[in-house]
Order: sequence, then structure tokens, then C-alpha cells
Amino acid sequence: MAYRKMCKHRRNNCWLIPLLAVWLVSSQRGFEVNGDSVDQRFELTTSRAGLRVGDSYNITCRARSAKDLADTCNGNVSTLSIVRSDKPHAKLTVHIINETAVYYEKRHAEAKAPLLYWFKCNCHGQNVANSKFAVGVPISIDNLNCSFNDLLLNATLNCSFDRQKAIDEVDPETKFQLEYAGQRYDCQKDVVNESLTRELCVVPAANFIKFQQRYQLKLHMLDMLGNQSYDFERSRAELILLPRPQALSSSRNENGTICVRWKDPQLTNHILYTMEWQLRLQSQSLADADQLQPKSNYTVTKLTETLLEICLHHIPLAYHNYTLHVQRRYEHSKARWSPSVGYSFRSAATAPKRPPLVWPDGFQLQQEQNQQQLRVFWQQLQPAEYNGPDFGYELNISDSQGQLVSQPQVEWQANMAIIRQLKKTSSGPYMLHIWSRNAEGRSPQSSKLHIPGSWEQAEQRMPSQLRLHKDKHAPSLTWDAPKHHDQLQGYMLFWCASNVTQRNRCNDTVAIGAKQLPLQPAAYVNDSRLLDDSYEWAVAARYSGSELSGGTAWLEWDRSGRSHDQLNYRTLQGIVALLVLGCCFYFGFQRYEKMKSIEVVLPEGILQDQRELKSSIVCFPRITGYTQALTSVAPIQPAVLSTEMGTEVLTKMELELELAEKSLLLPAAVTDCGQYTSMLPLKTTQLQSSGYVQLPPIRRTP
Repeated sequence: MAYRKMCKHRRNNCWLIPLLAVWLVSSQRGFEVNGDSVDQRFELTTSRAGLRVGDSYNITCRARSAKDLADTCNGNVSTLSIVRSDKPHAKLTVHIINETAVYYEKRHAEAKAPLLYWFKCNCHGQNVANSKFAVGVPISIDNLNCSFNDLLLNATLNCSFDRQKAIDEVDPETKFQLEYAGQRYDCQKDVVNESLTRELCVVPAANFIKFQQRYQLKLHMLDMLGNQSYDFERSRAELILLPRPQALSSSRNENGTICVRWKDPQLTNHILYTMEWQLRLQSQSLADADQLQPKSNYTVTKLTETLLEICLHHIPLAYHNYTLHVQRRYEHSKARWSPSVGYSFRSAATAPKRPPLVWPDGFQLQQEQNQQQLRVFWQQLQPAEYNGPDFGYELNISDSQGQLVSQPQVEWQANMAIIRQLKKTSSGPYMLHIWSRNAEGRSPQSSKLHIPGSWEQAEQRMPSQLRLHKDKHAPSLTWDAPKHHDQLQGYMLFWCASNVTQRNRCNDTVAIGAKQLPLQPAAYVNDSRLLDDSYEWAVAARYSGSELSGGTAWLEWDRSGRSHDQLNYRTLQGIVALLVLGCCFYFGFQRYEKMKSIEVVLPEGILQDQRELKSSIVCFPRITGYTQALTSVAPIQPAVLSTEMGTEVLTKMELELELAEKSLLLPAAVTDCGQYTSMLPLKTTQLQSSGYVQLPPIRRTP
């Protein structure tokens, strides 16, 4: 009654009364309501408080008295066990302390939140005590980075470091503070990405002195277990962040050297320090030409109190677009580099450093009526080696006496030159000198090449009958040895990408390849490129001593793009195909002639051909007011249809006329009624220009 009366006046708090009653009863019995039942006669404790990762500790389960142990566990201390809440069936190894207590030893603590798991003391498998505690994370500062910007008059000190992930797993409310000059400043989380969080601590400019030589700093970590601190010291050289150079301008650009200047209004702030520089030269077109420059390659000069000049020497490529990246710092191993500044420029032009690479047998001498044509092949320079504008090649030809030959007609390509109208000479070989050149001049050295004086001499020293065998499993290129065998040492194989518009010409945008081959066999095999028609192939004979090569013999192609060694086979295929096609036409024609004489016999009563149809249809002149038509199939007399009769057929006539819904077209050769006309019902039949009308088709009455 008292409970009901209380609920009547305090209806909102009635639900608390049953719970309070249960708690009072259970407390008298020594058990908890919330969680596993715990006997108040036992306790489970740790050997130390404030545990952190790596610490060693003991967990002890103890009965308050021997009587309590006897009442609960039959007086046997060995019945006590310690387990983890997340692994209740895995008993931990315990040691007996005395007749009422056992302990478990943990040598290396692991980070955990209080309720991640806990330890339980059991007696005969029944829980009698629990111990819930946290294992905190010790302070550990990773990637600590402190700096201040020297460019700012009122600079702040900024320190950042990685926040350990385990901290948020144990205690997300953990906070950090930076202590400087006796004052603490709170740090804030700075989330970099999903897997990395950094702490950022800032000392305001009003409390920071930027011209100290050394700085004493301390980081504090505050979590549920208390405060931890980390002391560290930094020098000014380690903290200062120099501003990037501003407003760079070129003061010199010549002979592989570039000099740039800029004004630094704060240059006097660094009088007591030695400056270290870092220069990186980056090509704007070549990916592999980005490299740091050694100190021997540059010089830094202080021109005035605020003006600096830095000169980079030995720039590798002339007339090339570069970007020069410049950074600086105090000369200290832990000093911070300033932000990089980039200066773009084109290096000064110079003459090419080298001529094209020419092979001793990399030429082809051809006969053209009374003149000779000479093709000289080489490995062209790369665009980065042009060194200046108007790049090209230059050559001259001299005879065996060293006299220059009158300038012949020359057609230039990137990887070869075609020299026309070259006169024959029997006095000895020609000597060719080839240079690279541009607007600044030509290369210091030239490539030299000896050429036989006449086509007849060259022909004796050239391979012949080049044949390409396109076997998918073992493709090969074969040839016949040259007629001149003395001192023949081997062969030189050449290949190049084909010219798209003209076969037997190399694509001058791609370098020519070459490879030495032995004397035997006279073949080149097992190269998959032999199966690819986009390559040109050539072979030259190599001689030792004073014997000259006759130059290259190229695999020739016909207009269809097939090599001549395959021409006979392809021609035979075409002839066979034509013969088979001719036979098919012949037998088809013979069969047609036989089928022409076949007659078709139709049952009696059906018009057989156009001649019978012609005799059955007669057209009469138009009569005013009427549309007349006469059909005649002997011996029936013609009948006249009037427009008054409409489209009905006369029933008394022995001949039945059926008017068709669709047209029947007859050639003009069949009737005399003019051009083709639609065969409509009589009422709407159209008249011909000659005044005739044509009737619908007819058939005999059964």
C-alpha cells in the first residue's frame, strides 16, 4: 500500500523504486547487479597504477580470509584462476602466493581501453572478482618539425608531429601542449589524410623571440592516466625557414653558363651564418635530365648588402630549355631548406659538339646512265644535340689526290644524303667528310668515309640476291657472297623503319640500326622483325686491311609492297587463280548454251508466249461516248463493252472477260497500242495518245 501511495504522488520516479530494492538486497548478499556477479569476499588488483605500454605488472586474486576461501572454494586456493574477459576459456598461468592468494605476471603491457577487455578471477569457474583498468600509450613524438618564417617580422613558432593512432584507441580525449618560456600552448589536431593525423602547436608572435640562439621546448601529453612530458632543444639554424629568393633576373647567359641575381632585403639578418645552396637543373623536355648540381658547378657572390648573384657553369646542353630550381638554408645538417624558386631559361647556342656517326660500309653506290648516284647513311644527332637553330649537315668530297670535287647535287635527309651526278674516277677512291652544323658553325670534327671510285668497283664487293624467308617459326634473310673474296671478313647488317610514302627509303625520323655478322653463314635468322613489312633491310661486306667495302645492298620491293624473293611465288599464285576462274566461266557458258534449247510445254488453255498473246488482243479507235475494246480468240467473234455496262462481264458471251485489279504490262513490241499502260477496270482505263485503249488480261472459260 505504501508503494502504491508513493507512486500516486510521485508518478515520474516510480520506476526507480524496484531497482533500488533489488540493489539493496543484492548488496546484502555481496553481488553486483550490473555485469558478472562479484563476491565481495574476493578482490582482484594490479601491482601498479598508471600502466603504459611496455610496463610489467602482476594481477593478484586474493580472498579476504581463509574462512571466505573455505566457504566459497572449499578452502583450496588452487581452485582460483585468472582469465581475460574476451577469452574466458583460456586460463592464464597463475602462481600461488599463500593459502588465500594467487597472481598472474604480465611482462609487457599492451595498449588497451578500460573496457576493451578486463581480467576476471574465477573459483570453480564462477566469477568472484573483476579488474578493469587501462594501459595507456607513452609519449612518443614522431616526425617533430618546428620552424619559424624569417620573412615575417612578427613570426610565430610552429611545431607539428604525428599523433599516434593507438592514443585515440585508448583515450580519444588525450590532449597535447607545447611549453615555451614557462607558458603552455594548446595543440590542435591537423588531419592530413585518413591514415595520418598530426598535432599542430603554435607559439604566438607576441611571446616568441626569433633571434635567440637556442630554444628550450617541452611537449606535454595529458590523458586519463595523467601527464607525460618530452623535453627537446633546437638551435636557431634548425628552426629558421629562410624565404625563397625573389624576383630572379638573368645577368649572363653564354658558353654553358647562366647567372641570375635577386635582391634579399633581409640578407643582413644572416651575417653570422654560413649559407648553403642547392641547385637543381631540370630539362623541360627530357625526363632523365633532372639532376642536382655539385658545388663545383656553381658560385654564389654577394654583390651588395642586399644583392646576390649565383652562376651555374657547365650546363650540359646548349640551346635547350631548362628550369633552374634554387633553395638555401643555414649550413647545418638539420637545417630546413627554404621553399624552391624556379627560373626558366634557354641556354646559349653553340656549334654542334660532334658529327653524325658514319659506318665504313654505310653507303650505296648506284649507276644512273652515265652518272653515278651515291647514298650515304649515318646515325643522326638527337634534337638535344642540335645546340642551336638551323641545324643540318655538311659534306665535301675529295679525290685520291686530296683535290675537292666540284660540288655535286645533294639531297639532304635526317639520316642520309643522296649525291647525284657523281663522276666516275679510276684514280682511286673518293674521300667524304661529313659535319654537323647550325647557325653558330659546324662541329669541330668530321666523320670520314672512303668510297670506291666507280660502280664497277663497288659491285664486285657487294652481296647480292637478298632473299627474305617469312617462316613464322624461323624467319631469315639470306644473300649471296660478293664476287671479290680477298680479305672478306664478315658482313654488316642494317635495318631501318620504312618510309610510309616510298619503299626502299628509310624513315628519317628514326635512327638506322646496325649489327656485325660473321662470314658464315651468309644469313640473319630468328628475328621477329623480319616478319614485319615496316622494316627495310640491307647487307654490306666487311673487308680487312686496305680493301674497301662496296657498300650496302638493300632488299628491294615491288609496287605491291612484296619483297622480290616472294614475287615469283605470289605471281604463281595469281596465275593459278586466273586459270581456275577462266575454267569456271567456260563451263558455266557451256551449260547456259545447253539450257537455252529447253522448251516449256504448258497445259492446253494457257497462253504460251507473247506471240499468242499478241494475237488475242486488238485495240480499236476510241468512239465518242463509249470505250470499245475487242478481244479475239478464234473462232469466237469480238464483243463490245459499253461504259453503260460498267465493269460487269456479259453472261451470254462464250468468252469470259475478267477485269484484274492489278496491272499487266506488255511490251510495245507485242501490241500496236503504244507504250506500256496500266490495265485498270474498263470504267477507268486510261486512253493512249493514239486513241486506243488496252483491255485487262483474258483467259478461256473452262
